[in-house]
Amino acid sequence: MVLRVITSGLLLISVLFWPYYVSVAIFLFGAFYFKFYTEGVLLFLISDLMHASPEARFAQFLFVSGYVSLFCLVGIELLKKKLRFYQE
Repeated sequence: MVLRVITSGLLLISVLFWPYYVSVAIFLFGAFYFKFYTEGVLLFLISDLMHASPEARFAQFLFVSGYVSLFCLVGIELLKKKLRFYQE
């Protein structure tokens, strides 16, 4: 429980101040290590609200990293069920 709070705090700091690839690495760690890491998705949505601007390559869509993190979280949860070495 304490490690989950620490990881969420680090992810919050990384979303606000650090480069994007650090945030992605912390999110992937949290998604693989913890069960259903929804804090990561919420923090990426906050990041989108603070830093995103509509781009033509995403059809003027604003919440790209929030939805990508949601799809990654669902995919990781499905993958964890298929892995033999992952214990719930």
